[in-house]
Amino acid sequence: MNKELYISLISRQLSSELNTSQLQNLNSWLSKSKDNANLLSEFKQTWDATASYKQTLAIDVDSSFASFKNKFNIPTSQTTVLPAKPSNLKRNLLLALLLLLLLSMGAIYNSITSDNIVNDKHEALQTFADSNTEITLSPNSTYKLGNKSAITTSTEGELTSILNSKTQNSDKALFYGHKVNSKEFAQNLTVESMEGQAFVDLNDDEFKFIGLDGGRSLGAQNASFNIQNYADDNMTVVDVQSGKVMFFDNNGEAFVINEGQRAIYDKTTGKLLKAENPTVNPFKWHKGILVFNDTPLNEAFLLLERFYGVNIDIDHVSSLENKNFTATFPISSDLDDCLQLINTSFKMDIERLNTRTIKISNVQGE
Repeated sequence: MNKELYISLISRQLSSELNTSQLQNLNSWLSKSKDNANLLSEFKQTWDATASYKQTLAIDVDSSFASFKNKFNIPTSQTTVLPAKPSNLKRNLLLALLLLLLLSMGAIYNSITSDNIVNDKHEALQTFADSNTEITLSPNSTYKLGNKSAITTSTEGELTSILNSKTQNSDKALFYGHKVNSKEFAQNLTVESMEGQAFVDLNDDEFKFIGLDGGRSLGAQNASFNIQNYADDNMTVVDVQSGKVMFFDNNGEAFVINEGQRAIYDKTTGKLLKAENPTVNPFKWHKGILVFNDTPLNEAFLLLERFYGVNIDIDHVSSLENKNFTATFPISSDLDDCLQLINTSFKMDIERLNTRTIKISNVQGE
């Protein structure tokens, strides 16, 4: 069944007009994916926001909805849905039209028309820099689209040579360094700049580049990797899940980061180093899952800050020393659920000062 039918069912559920069979059908569809569940949440927000609208609003809903369906090529449902009560019909159809418009235009805005993509939500945001470049942003993260012109033949040959080169003695150096004229590929960036945390999935044989601050960038083809590049952190962390990623420093030096490796770039010293195995899986968060494995509690709070886009104020940070945390937070977890789960292991006082600030004090436990 198509989305139009389920939007109709959602609107009727909010009006308490569904029979048992229809409610079971809707619940089954909502449980199939996070996107479906989010649709209900966004629709309810729109519904609540329009609760005070005048019922006498003059609009030709049928004509408007038909025009919208034709414009965006929305298929007509072949399933018969019982009509809503006459008193709510116009309101239901109007809300469905508004929601479809917002969702469609939002997707178009994020993936096509906007140069600046910002995630100001408290959950991961999936976007597309182009048809073959999927970028998932964690909360409080952003990127800006750059020039998408084709890479020059000479630069492509240089990059291919680097990728095909074997690393040096692994006991002394993990990465293979090679000078590349950074200005030559600077105009071919898929992403001009990126700040925060992003999971990038490239499904393209052509090289794509992601610009970082200070003249640094990443280049890859057919690869997936995680980037942590926060403005208030003096480190840039790159974890490669598949393929190979090239890190270019601001001197034009290129380093290959292979599958399964983590590299940390020190912004102060300009050195790219191999890191210890991360205590938190860097490839789960973009699917809405945080996995902690004997993670120091101070790191756990920092990751929650970045994932949910909040500030966690710790009273007496020294109280977190020698405290490690192991847990998996599923997709459905919100920040309060996560904090309460930590609270079962380490008794503490949790106070939410406002929407984006949480105070932690009196941390106890071994």
